Amino acid sequence: MAFYVRCNFDHIDSYALAVRAWKKGVVLRKNPEGPRGLVNKRKRMTVEMTAAEDVILRLFEHPVVTWHRDGSVTISGFNSISTTVFTTHCTPDEMSAHLRGGRFAIYIKNKGSGWRIYQVGNTITFRERDGTWEADEITTPWKIRTINRERAKQAREESGYNDFRAWLIIYVQLAEAPRNRNHIRDKLALLSDRSKWRELARCYPEAWRDVEYALESLRETIYNQRGCLDDKSVPFLG
Repeated sequence: MAFYVRCNFDHIDSYALAVRAWKKGVVLRKNPEGPRGLVNKRKRMTVEMTAAEDVILRLFEHPVVTWHRDGSVTISGFNSISTTVFTTHCTPDEMSAHLRGGRFAIYIKNKGSGWRIYQVGNTITFRERDGTWEADEITTPWKIRTINRERAKQAREESGYNDFRAWLIIYVQLAEAPRNRNHIRDKLALLSDRSKWRELARCYPEAWRDVEYALESLRETIYNQRGCLDDKSVPFLG
């Protein structure tokens, strides 16, 4: 079972509540003018008021959440479960922090429906606009794999995929489904040799239920090996 902190203090979802948490914070003896304990005299979770009257909420001295006087909130992520728990407790109800693929991310509920998922690099600042929290600036976009349609079309034609697809549609209607699946690594070598198409078809017994579903896997193989995939930067997922 993973260890994570327990936030035994009131939920902070606004600048006003962040100021209230600072006023109620436990003054630490060694530095009365510095950060205050959110729960007790330990420095594990603290709250600090800056000269600009911003409120910094720290976990293990890391400035995880900063509430600004104008109502915006800055988040500085750290890839740990404890940080996600602490962040979620110190931000609006529409926000929650998670580890997505090992990366610190902020999920924001849209005003309509669905979620926007922002990746947090060093810091990211959110501001409420028309009832929805949006990022001021995207410094760490997500990278998603997209298909280059022109190269993909050419690769399907050159590899013999289009002819194989037409052949397979007829073949599954005439032949029995294979009892055992062929596990062949170099499927494109079979695809290029028409005499090996029956052997290739045995790699996809699911084609006897759904041809297009089975061929999706073959297309992915072609796109990966023929350089048909590009990385696209997007500000958020969702």
